[in-house]
Amino acid sequence: MSDPASLLYAPTAPGAQEAGARARTAQAANRWIRERRMDAPRPFTVTGGYRDQVGDREPDRGGLEPSPVGGCIAVAPELLPARSRDAEIRWADGTVVHRTLLPPERAYGERSMPGRRDGGCDRGSTAVPTVTSVTAVTLEVDTTWGRATVPGWELAFADTTVRAVRIAVATDPSPRRAGVSGPAPDLVTVSADGRELTLRFAGAPDVPGRCGADYRVESTQRPDVVAVEVVARARAATPGAKDAACPLNEVARTVTTTLAAPLGDRPVIDTTATAIRR
Repeated sequence: MSDPASLLYAPTAPGAQEAGARARTAQAANRWIRERRMDAPRPFTVTGGYRDQVGDREPDRGGLEPSPVGGCIAVAPELLPARSRDAEIRWADGTVVHRTLLPPERAYGERSMPGRRDGGCDRGSTAVPTVTSVTAVTLEVDTTWGRATVPGWELAFADTTVRAVRIAVATDPSPRRAGVSGPAPDLVTVSADGRELTLRFAGAPDVPGRCGADYRVESTQRPDVVAVEVVARARAATPGAKDAACPLNEVARTVTTTLAAPLGDRPVIDTTATAIRR
């Protein structure tokens, strides 16, 4: 048990959370518009949508009890399939970006490559999985610009039927929600007239006293995009109530906001400039 009121909602000056949220939504809207200029390179930031392994853990097979997905690897050159070094990333709207294809070792990330001396792959107790085959695959992934098709690698290993899957191009860093005072919405629904947005998120329960919280939405509304942030406010303690710990588990909550004009075909984004409704 813990106290979400003290963990999630630190005291701030009146209006400070709202002012900060408005500034962050403005920055997110500006970034969304800037990245969508005709002359701006499209970033490739993966938000999910694909599994990085095929099969489940096999603790009864050989020395690779955990699947080798996160381990160090070494790939013999003869296992590499012929493939162009020019990798194509294609979005559903037809936009195509070209990047350099990463070899499987690089696709695993620098910290997973054999030979490093940072406590990773050079530990004597760490076995380097033997790669038995490498297959070029095509993956569909979710990005900050929507669904995209990208090249990938699928690796098979000795002593296990588990296979690892990795995106074969470098990805851009995920935007951070630095300074955000409330929870991240994961679903937006729109009223029939397009004027009201209802945001769903996980938050404190709707109960009286210090274990509950109130929520509101701050937004920046532009002709091309609507950026939103949920702002949380802990409720005051109930007079005479015992100072008991609050449940740590969050619950499903919603909050509604009214737009100055109907949403139309504008996307709704969060403060990382990631679309939560297209």
